[in-house]
Amino acid sequence: MKKAKIFYLIGSILLILVGVGHFFGQFEPKGLDIQRSLVEQAMKEYSFSGFGFQYSMIDVMQCWGVFFGVLMLVFGALNLLILFESLLPVSMIRFSLFNIAGLVILIFAGAIYVPFTAVGFSVVLLCFVVSAVLFYKKKKENG
Repeated sequence: MKKAKIFYLIGSILLILVGVGHFFGQFEPKGLDIQRSLVEQAMKEYSFSGFGFQYSMIDVMQCWGVFFGVLMLVFGALNLLILFESLLPVSMIRFSLFNIAGLVILIFAGAIYVPFTAVGFSVVLLCFVVSAVLFYKKKKENG
């Protein structure tokens, strides 16, 4: 059980760190790659209106990236809360573990084109999977 909690803790902390990286990665200056510049320029030129505002596609993409980083921070913080809150039953830890692992799989599948996110989520996913295996192995041994 102790090893499972260690991997759960590592996965939760990494989820927070990847969230911070994803959040601030939206604002870093981009390289001089000509293809990237052309795509970004096309996204800036395409705009649409909604709710009385004019948005470009690059605005929507950056907004999604910022909120996605915040979402990862929140899930990581909730994982830590569940892990350290002794009043919560073990079933809550299992529930959050498999929900977060499923979320990480879905996010990883959708963000495979972003190297930092892909590598970061690979490590996070590995921690949660190892934690689940160790948790259930220990539970089975204890009956």
